[in-house]
Amino acid sequence: MKSLLLILVGTFLENVLGTYLCMREGGKLMAKAGEDCGGRIITVSSVHGLGGTHYNAIYSSSKAAVIAFTKSAAFDLADVGIRVRGSSFIVCTPLTACPNTL
Repeated sequence: MKSLLLILVGTFLENVLGTYLCMREGGKLMAKAGEDCGGRIITVSSVHGLGGTHYNAIYSSSKAAVIAFTKSAAFDLADVGIRVRGSSFIVCTPLTACPNTL
C-alpha cells in the first residue's frame, strides 16, 4: 500500500507541476509569436478545488493549487497578451456517483 506522502507527492506532481509545465511551454510559444497574436491558456481543475470534501484532502488541495496558480498566471502573462482562464467542473462517473442527468 502506498504511503500518504507518496500519494500526495504524486498527486501534486501530476496536477500542479503538470499544469505548470504545460503552461510554461505553451506560454513560451505564444509569447514568441508576439503580443499582437495573443494567446489563450485554459487550465482544468475540479469543483473539489473550490472547497474541501470528505476524505479528499490531497486531491482537493492539489486542485485548489491549480486554481490559485491559474489566477496568478493570468496576471503574469497578461503583460505579453496571453489570457489565462480556468475551468472547474465535475464529470459524472460511477466513482463520483452523480445522479442520472441528461
